[in-house]
Amino acid sequence: MKFVIAFFLVCFTTLAQLHEKPLSPSEAQKAFRLEPELKIELVLAEPEVIAPCALAFDELGTMYVAENRGYPTNFNQGRIAMFRLDGDKFSERLDFVERLNYPNGVLPWAGGLIVTCAPDVLYFKDTDGDGHADIRQVILTGFATNGSTQLRVSHPTFGPDDWIYLSGGLSGGKVTSPLVPERTPIDISRSEIRFRLQMADDGKVASVRFEGVDGKGQFGLCIDDFGHRFTCMNRVQAQEVVLPSRYLKRNPNLIFTDSMQDLPEELDPGLHLGPPAAHIFPISHNLTTADSHLGTFTAACAVTVYRGDALPAEMYGNVFSCDPAANLVHGDLLLKHGATHLAKRAAEKTEFLASSDDWFRPVFLQTGPDGALYLCDMYRRTIEHPGYLPEEVRKKTDFESGRNCGRIWRVYKTKNALTSRTPGQAKPMDLISALGHKNSWQRETAQRLLFERGASNSVEILLSADLKSAEGQARTLRLLADSHELKPEKLINALGDANPGVRETAVELSEPFLNDSPSLLKKITDLSTDPDSHVHFRVALAFGELRSTLPVVGFLARIALQPDTDKWTEAAILSSSYGTEPALLKSLLKNEITNQEPRLIHFLDQLSALAGKEKNRGYAFDDLPKKPLPIQFAVLNGVARETGALPSIDQIDLPRLARSARKIGADPAETVAAREAAIRFARWIPQIQYNELLPLLNPSNRPELQRAVVQTILAKADDHTVAAVVTAPLWNELSPNLREEFLNGVISNPRLATQLLDQLSSNNIPPGAISSAQRKQLQNAKDPVIKERSVALFRSSGEEDRMKVYESYKSILREKADPLNGRKVFTRVCATCHRLDQEGTPVGPDLFSIRNQPKEVILLHVIVPDYEIALGFNNYTVEVKDGRTLSGIIRSENESAITLRSATGRDEAIPRASIVTLQASKNSMMPQELEKTMTRQELADLISYVKGE
Repeated sequence: MKFVIAFFLVCFTTLAQLHEKPLSPSEAQKAFRLEPELKIELVLAEPEVIAPCALAFDELGTMYVAENRGYPTNFNQGRIAMFRLDGDKFSERLDFVERLNYPNGVLPWAGGLIVTCAPDVLYFKDTDGDGHADIRQVILTGFATNGSTQLRVSHPTFGPDDWIYLSGGLSGGKVTSPLVPERTPIDISRSEIRFRLQMADDGKVASVRFEGVDGKGQFGLCIDDFGHRFTCMNRVQAQEVVLPSRYLKRNPNLIFTDSMQDLPEELDPGLHLGPPAAHIFPISHNLTTADSHLGTFTAACAVTVYRGDALPAEMYGNVFSCDPAANLVHGDLLLKHGATHLAKRAAEKTEFLASSDDWFRPVFLQTGPDGALYLCDMYRRTIEHPGYLPEEVRKKTDFESGRNCGRIWRVYKTKNALTSRTPGQAKPMDLISALGHKNSWQRETAQRLLFERGASNSVEILLSADLKSAEGQARTLRLLADSHELKPEKLINALGDANPGVRETAVELSEPFLNDSPSLLKKITDLSTDPDSHVHFRVALAFGELRSTLPVVGFLARIALQPDTDKWTEAAILSSSYGTEPALLKSLLKNEITNQEPRLIHFLDQLSALAGKEKNRGYAFDDLPKKPLPIQFAVLNGVARETGALPSIDQIDLPRLARSARKIGADPAETVAAREAAIRFARWIPQIQYNELLPLLNPSNRPELQRAVVQTILAKADDHTVAAVVTAPLWNELSPNLREEFLNGVISNPRLATQLLDQLSSNNIPPGAISSAQRKQLQNAKDPVIKERSVALFRSSGEEDRMKVYESYKSILREKADPLNGRKVFTRVCATCHRLDQEGTPVGPDLFSIRNQPKEVILLHVIVPDYEIALGFNNYTVEVKDGRTLSGIIRSENESAITLRSATGRDEAIPRASIVTLQASKNSMMPQELEKTMTRQELADLISYVKGE
């Protein structure tokens, strides 16, 4: 069911539960709950500040606040307020800029201010000192404004690489600049953007350089000292942009489209059904409902890695995120995990900061010059955007109360002075010294000032700087790189640093020098077994910058065998090994491989497929017969999948291997990884018939084994495949996901699709088993016979006026309903694509957010699924050169491939070179005529269950 999920999601409560009136600032302060050693202090409140949604401090300590006064739907009311530092407090406000639509991000720059305010990114400057901007320039434009005012470009952030990054939101756009009109527009519908400014002598921006970057966040962006970029998205409070697609372009044969990792720990690692989500523990009435009736994030925003010096030392490096719908700020430990990080709850069943005040709406976090954590509180009764509420709910919702409120708070343990902590007009020597300051605001401000003033003017001081902190050393290296003064000798020293962050930075900055500096390359190869997983991830990426990776395949093999190597490092290895995959495979097989974990088996399968594309394939298999059988299965399956047949290898007795595959695949005493490898290998063994595999579809087997069986049976494509699988009782025992997996595979193959139509015509399988999307796929088949037969079979489908059907079903909502039976109906009818109460597969939008919606609205979405399609959930049809036609949502994409998520939740990466057509459907993925799969009473029961009765 297609209900919208967005940045500020619905609070799952009735309006009657909310506090009717706002609390005063002093009352609101008493409503906070935080650690006993922490203090929360009011910085500003209404009327001095209204609807604050972002803030920033310049080098003089002046605080600029973006006021989103028009939120959610009133234009031209936004302002940028300016508060100069007066001693240790902020002076009376000045309206630096007025009459903006929805300003939501500020960044001091070159004595002025960068402001995000879609459709523009603007530059403002006060040249006469009166506190009001007299320079106004459009730097970038084209950011979409046709969506919600929450989901637009925001969070201008100065990175340690001296680029300014933006969070593009979900609205997209085609970005241009009036300063460089000849520049090709950048489409940011599935990416972000970064830019650099060149200033003129008159204080204006002279030109801008901008480019797209990987990643996608909603309202939140943070970059740490070593270049790790973090975002967030409604239910996921921390994400990391891991692998830039520019590295993946190096190997055109590699199909890998991911660039981001969700960081939270999973609620239940055994389910593997959806994105990780952290529990939250609100103390307000705005309680959120999720799996097992516990709260999870629904409006995560403002992700921030704290690196100041006013909170307790153990909180340094923690990642914080706001949830304004639940009136809290959540804290996680940020732990290294493979090539990325893991966000692990910092405190059991409590939050870093929570309020019992339903009007408290934290939406932005920022470390200040004093090291405290500053917080923007939009303080209002309703934070949800009306665009994401059903019309009936919208009519009853109060969007006005609190429009003239707003607070800014700061949290600290140690109260540091503000005045003495602002660099002001500091000299280069002092700024370089501040690069090693223990407060990240000081480090970032010092680096920004050095960059604005031209870091090349301070090269001699930078070269001689002896900063003790790792953060300062990393920033020094990047400033030298930007000044074109970074030499291999400096990098060699940094590569031996005790801090892994410095080594990681040095490896990245070494890439341009590797082909011309043997001593630097030698130092990099020494790090292929570095104990830090982030370092050897960067090493794997750096090797791909060599003109030939043949000399380093042994070092790539070492990285592949590291115990903490994950999918990101594997992708880095494969991206770097283009053209030398057979040599890499040979090098790996020369090692003693006792590790048979699923990750390594899958990696060898991938690598072997890439090696199968190269010439002289045979020499890579000399050591294969000595390896464990699952390793042999994986390697041979990978090569055969690429070449279409098993390779001929003298040392391998294929009949014996076939017998072993048959035995291992059926043996419950074997590991799941070994059994799965054997089942997939069975595809290439003619002696193993599909009927031998059918018993492995027993529901007692692990889902991954059942899935491997289905895919192997589909690949064999016997003349009796469909009949054998749809025959009861086997068909009745298959889970909904496996049924969909099988049917989708059948429909995409013309030979099997004909068999399916035979079974439908013979009533061996009910027409109701075929979803609306699958019916459309059959009715639009290129094969004229399949098309004609399908149209005849499903002629009556989809002809009714859906709204009339909806009206005819409204009466069921007045009947007595049984929500317990409704859960059974949900499992049977909805769980294929939706998840609720720990059940189902999250292909479509989740259903946690709808329990406060009227039953009429829920019924409407069931009966008329095309009434409203959630952003990002359009169905796409992809015609592939191998003859298949696939259907699903685009989960991720880059320049070389797309990843399509089918209705079963299965992801398939499709090289762009293999795509014949790609077309978005106007229809929802949710089936039409869903009401025909249940009785009227069952539908009433289902609505009752989904409603949460």
